[in-house]
Amino acid sequence: MVPCMNAYELLAQLGFPNDVIDQVRGLKVYSHHVTKILVEDSDEMTAQWVRTLVENGDVACRRWHASNAYTPVSVLAYLCEDQDAVVRHACANNPSVEADCLCTLARDVSLDVRAAVAQHQKTEPPVLDHLAGDHASRVRQGVASNIGTPADTLARLAHDKDYGVRMHVACNRSVRQQDLKMLAEDSDHLVRSYAGMNRTAPSALLTRLAQDESIAVIRRVAQNAVCPQSLLSRLATHGDAVVRECVAGNAGTAVSDLVALALDTEWSVRWGVALSRSTPMETLLQLSNDPHSTVRDSAGRRLS
Repeated sequence: MVPCMNAYELLAQLGFPNDVIDQVRGLKVYSHHVTKILVEDSDEMTAQWVRTLVENGDVACRRWHASNAYTPVSVLAYLCEDQDAVVRHACANNPSVEADCLCTLARDVSLDVRAAVAQHQKTEPPVLDHLAGDHASRVRQGVASNIGTPADTLARLAHDKDYGVRMHVACNRSVRQQDLKMLAEDSDHLVRSYAGMNRTAPSALLTRLAQDESIAVIRRVAQNAVCPQSLLSRLATHGDAVVRECVAGNAGTAVSDLVALALDTEWSVRWGVALSRSTPMETLLQLSNDPHSTVRDSAGRRLS
């Protein structure tokens, strides 16, 4: 094992060229810049050199390289078979890891590793479909939240016994409309609220959810960027201050509604108006004299 030492000393010991060593003089072994320099400024032998670093380093060194996006993919493939679960988990989270490595890690004994694979954007559809049957709900939740998960797989997960899985399906933009409509009627209000924040939700569905018995659902609808302006106008007079605050923060809210909300009795609603990029200058001038300091300061910064 090579102890944590100056990168200059370790690379010299391993036979790196002097011009490469000079670039990392004074840096530590676990510096992001070391691997970045080696990958960008060296030839194909770099992967072998970095692998030597890994093979001669302790577990902390392997964990660091497994999480470094600049680590060569061949070294990541080697680290994916590491005995340390934290190393494998870091590989599964690494944006540079290749799909075939993720396929291998999808069968890992570690729940954390499988959950990371389930959420990775490079995980291929057949692997995601396999993970959708995992006994751990956290893994299935990862699959349900992955934008690359096939619609058929999401349809299956829409009936999952775990409400957390159904929640993530409900806000996944790849879910079919028929499944989204079903989830908008789920018995759990959190699932319905996630359906209300889905940006593929049609206007009719959002209008129905805006009348939900749960205030959490209505708040999500008011936050949704695709919420119809006419519906936002109705919600701008809602009795719940948080709903009105969400309307004030929605980029789709009409200027006329922002002007009205600038007179709201709740300072948090007026603050939302002060932060909105659609708020007209005259309204910002009005809010710059607001009795609440947070509203005044925000409006003042917008005017400066």
